[in-house]
Amino acid sequence: MHIAVAFTVVACAAPPASAAQRDPVRITRFLGEQRLPHLLKFEDTTVGGLSGIDRDPGTGTWYFVSDDRWRYNPARFYTGRLDFNRDTGEFVGVRLTGVRTLTRADGTPYAAYGQPGSADPESIRYDRWSGRLIWGDEGDRPDSANPAIPISPSAVHMADLQGRNVGELRVPPNLRLTDTESGPRRNFGFEGVAVTESGITAVTEGPRHEDGPVPSVTRGAPARLTVWNRLGIARAQYAYPLDPCRPPRSRPAGTPTAGCRRSWPSTTTAISRWSGPGSRASTTGSSSTRSTCAAPRTCWPGTTWRRASHTGR
Repeated sequence: MHIAVAFTVVACAAPPASAAQRDPVRITRFLGEQRLPHLLKFEDTTVGGLSGIDRDPGTGTWYFVSDDRWRYNPARFYTGRLDFNRDTGEFVGVRLTGVRTLTRADGTPYAAYGQPGSADPESIRYDRWSGRLIWGDEGDRPDSANPAIPISPSAVHMADLQGRNVGELRVPPNLRLTDTESGPRRNFGFEGVAVTESGITAVTEGPRHEDGPVPSVTRGAPARLTVWNRLGIARAQYAYPLDPCRPPRSRPAGTPTAGCRRSWPSTTTAISRWSGPGSRASTTGSSSTRSTCAAPRTCWPGTTWRRASHTGR
């Protein structure tokens, strides 16, 4: 298990008149990578499956969410510190400082993998406007290879800093998991979450059944970006175009979107990844793609949805 860091500069004085005039996000350099031992034990838990990371700029605390799915321990997140060389900026160390179990509204942990009500945490964000955490839950559903898996809804949860549930966003009907060939595919639920002062954005990992085949080496596919305002009302949804997969591929269903951040109300920076023989799915070597959305447009079933566009890489 490894944690890689790249330094990102975001120019945010004011939105540009058009995306073509100026790209506000620049990945300037890779700062380093630190590895944690396999099956590391920390405070009676097994550390692993760290799939999301974010930082509280006020305290310097980092949050790492685990998608272990209770193969070892219940759904949880870790806190820690990342160490950097003050002279060179090199990423030189990582220290875990705590662990918290993510709980449901009734205060109990989420069920284990393969059980009704399980959770699949994929992303975590510290919301500096509310002082809470927001985490993306990919959920689970049956498919042809796993027909006995029960439905566990994909969701965007809110929690306090102790991991206690304080609410969820209402998921649009077209993104609810089903046991039919409709809605998001298995493992294609909410993968990335972003937060701004005005709202919350979540991106799915890949196309719904209705959106066509999964990405291949010859074609891409649309994922979906959904935007909620601070009242929890879904205000817009956009089709985010995923690129074709890089050959060779070990399996047809990729993991194209790994995370996202909002820079302005109209700009989302997404991290894309792929996996295949001899490769590993991580942020190391991933590409950064910016998707620009025009004026918000509601796009639930029966209405028109707008295709977002790549404006940088």
